[in-house]
Amino acid sequence: MHQLALVAGLFGAPIVLLSVGHRLRYRTRLAKRLFFGGVVGHTCGLIVSVVAMLSPAVSWAGGADMRTLLVYWSMLGGVALGCAAAAMRHGHARTRG
Repeated sequence: MHQLALVAGLFGAPIVLLSVGHRLRYRTRLAKRLFFGGVVGHTCGLIVSVVAMLSPAVSWAGGADMRTLLVYWSMLGGVALGCAAAAMRHGHARTRG
């Protein structure tokens, strides 16, 4: 299950974002927000995953479960959180001052 999440976050999410990003200029405002939320979330998740992978094993001696969560699930979770944050912002009207 963890390996599937890693592969989906490493290859599946960028492929979906690439397909959504095609002709982004003609997409709705919500689709643009979801795209950029997903890109930012994936990038943050990728950074978290790489830092967790490259940290020494001694620092994870007591919390191997947390390292597993960060390494395998952070990219997929980052995309989901980024898209959710972008979708939540969709309903707010812009005020001009």
